[in-house]
Amino acid sequence: MHVSIINRINETHTERDAWRAHESHTHARAHGASHVVYPANTHFINPRQNPPSNPLIFLIFFANTMSGYLGALSELSGKATVGEYGVTIVKLQDSPAQCTLACFLTQLEPDLFETYHVPYQNVLWCEERAAGEIELAYAVDLGENVSLHTEVLSVGAYAHETHPDVAQQVLALAYKQSQPAPRVLVVLNNHGGQGNARKLYHTDILPVLRAAHVEYTYIETGYSRHATEIARELELDEYDIVACCSGDGVPHEIINGFFQRPDRARAFDQIALTQLPCGSGNALSLSSHGTSNAGRATLRMLKLARSRMDAMAVHQNGTTTLLFLSQAFGAIADADIGTEHLRWMGAVRFDLGVAHRLLAKTTYPCDLYVQYAMKDKSEIQGHYDKHRVTLSDTRPVQEEDLEPRFEDTSLPGWEQLPLYITDDLNIFYVGKMPYVLGDAQFFPAALPDDGCMDLVVTTAKTSFFKMAKLLFSVDRGGHVHSPDVLHAKIKAYKLVPRVRLDHHYLLVDGESFPVQPLQVEVLSKVLTVLLDDGFFVDTCFTQLEDGSVCVRESV
Repeated sequence: MHVSIINRINETHTERDAWRAHESHTHARAHGASHVVYPANTHFINPRQNPPSNPLIFLIFFANTMSGYLGALSELSGKATVGEYGVTIVKLQDSPAQCTLACFLTQLEPDLFETYHVPYQNVLWCEERAAGEIELAYAVDLGENVSLHTEVLSVGAYAHETHPDVAQQVLALAYKQSQPAPRVLVVLNNHGGQGNARKLYHTDILPVLRAAHVEYTYIETGYSRHATEIARELELDEYDIVACCSGDGVPHEIINGFFQRPDRARAFDQIALTQLPCGSGNALSLSSHGTSNAGRATLRMLKLARSRMDAMAVHQNGTTTLLFLSQAFGAIADADIGTEHLRWMGAVRFDLGVAHRLLAKTTYPCDLYVQYAMKDKSEIQGHYDKHRVTLSDTRPVQEEDLEPRFEDTSLPGWEQLPLYITDDLNIFYVGKMPYVLGDAQFFPAALPDDGCMDLVVTTAKTSFFKMAKLLFSVDRGGHVHSPDVLHAKIKAYKLVPRVRLDHHYLLVDGESFPVQPLQVEVLSKVLTVLLDDGFFVDTCFTQLEDGSVCVRESV
């Protein structure tokens, strides 16, 4: 039996999923560590094999055997192995002191030890407690949320013979793309969405920040445009990240606060903007973190790389506003803003609003002028594939990057969309990120810094049933491949609505704008955000290594 037990301990030190039992007459060895040392009086003897016949002698014999055995088990519990992909932890499932006589008078093949692997992407913090001992804080992804754990673990001779500072090595591997313990300004809006931001912060976000030893400052907005004031007056040298605990409104305000600064180029270059989803619209988190869960997004925030992203500048009535998300005119804008009185219905109000306008064959006539980058669907796929393997430049943001370039639509390069499209237009939607709402890939070809916006246009000439089919395919991004959809990459556009102003809306980064002419253009690579290797999350345009196309699960 003692050989079987030792081998069960030995197998737990094999990293990843190679933890199958094997019978081998070897000494217990920790992966990458020295031999496990047992007390001199330890006896791994099966009491069921030739026990002493005298009851008193048997009890003495058994007590000595169990004492040595429990001591050996205790020594083997709470061990850690630092490997290429993460930290492997071995622990007793129950305290040895809780074992009864039955534990040792029955076959000990049931799992006495719990072995689990913590990928570096889930490690939040590691520090040395004593010689050969570390304290490890990590998260376990539960799908809908994360749970946090802290363990004090022995790394034995490993920490002294091959890696003198094992805690620093673990941190370096855990934060390959980022820096540990960043300085984060948390800007929270508790008035958006369902009003749960403050609760989500304390239950899901703050515990992760503390476990990761983040240096954080908390500010709660008190009124409209408060976040703009915060960003405009921010001491840039005190922070690395501004984390918006909100929907999409606070990121919009932060960007425009930076834009109003005299040192705006430095602000955009120095401070990374991210979103910890706490509102009804969480596009930045969905597209960069791949989740609308606040706890998971906080973990992802700490692991992602500082990356460049394009902004969009909208010019209307002599005023310039910076955008990061989208602009809509037609059924989508009306269904969003026009159903505010039905907010109590939740997300279904938007679906009902769109369906009503499509059934009614509502049209939104306009004049539309565009600076195309590309409009052939196969060309867009090729552009996407090429960009996914081309790293972005990281030069500092310059003041000239924030200046408009396409103000005059009479210059060469502008095209007016045919009137047979714009007279019957029912959806006009432009975006910079793939995910706008929930699991909907409305702009699956969107890229962070390709200098383009993605344009989607449909008309009321398409039958209701075809439109319904298109909208049902948005969750997988299939709508952009339809011949009934105009899908293009554009550098700039000018929209001139020809509708009654009191019945329709312009939706700009989730906010209502006057239904008046506006012009939008890309400001290339002026935002600093947090992305995985510089890319948005996968969409239906993502080609996998085996040549297949990614189909993203719902989040």
